[in-house]
Amino acid sequence: MFGFVCLSFVWFSVNRQLEESNASNELTKWFNALMFILFFVIYTGYFVYFETVWNGQTPGKRFTKIRVIKADGRPLGLQQASLRALLRPFDDFFSLGVLFIIFHKTEKRIGDIVAQTIVIQEPRRPLTIAIDISNNGHNAKKEWTSLGVNDRLTIQDFAVVKDYLQRRHNFSAKARSEVSDRLLRQLQDKLDIREIPLGFTADEHLEAIYLSYTKYES
Repeated sequence: MFGFVCLSFVWFSVNRQLEESNASNELTKWFNALMFILFFVIYTGYFVYFETVWNGQTPGKRFTKIRVIKADGRPLGLQQASLRALLRPFDDFFSLGVLFIIFHKTEKRIGDIVAQTIVIQEPRRPLTIAIDISNNGHNAKKEWTSLGVNDRLTIQDFAVVKDYLQRRHNFSAKARSEVSDRLLRQLQDKLDIREIPLGFTADEHLEAIYLSYTKYES
């Protein structure tokens, strides 16, 4: 913020000097265009850099305990951070973000819709290792074990499932449903499974997959 104030002061000062020195309109236009581009690069670069390096957070997000993640629960990447940043001016300066949150069915800003991301509330205390497993999660475990989950899932896949199960209580009901459905579909595609056991929610299926990955069972 301080940097923007300083840059704005420089812009205003130089622009005024150009006017007082009777500089050509062409020179003034070029200067204003370059300053506008510089503002845009710094503005978007700030969000791209921090949300990529800080795993979905900026200093402001870290202070307010929120984080941006992919809609499937995975960490935010450079592509998603860039899309959000490029569309942020439309969300912030034209108030379209507020309108989309109010009227769009996903209750998201434009940047989150296009980048397929969601904003979640970080827990106020560190996550514990224990994960609550429902009775249906235990019941579905046998079905998923028979589908060969142990042999075809990687450590990274398991880590994503585990991370979601630990964080899910911090999601809104809508975000939780969206993330669990998307994550389950991705795992189905990876395992090449067209039909899954019936009678269970996406959350319960993910619990069963977590339990079925016996290399990491406690």
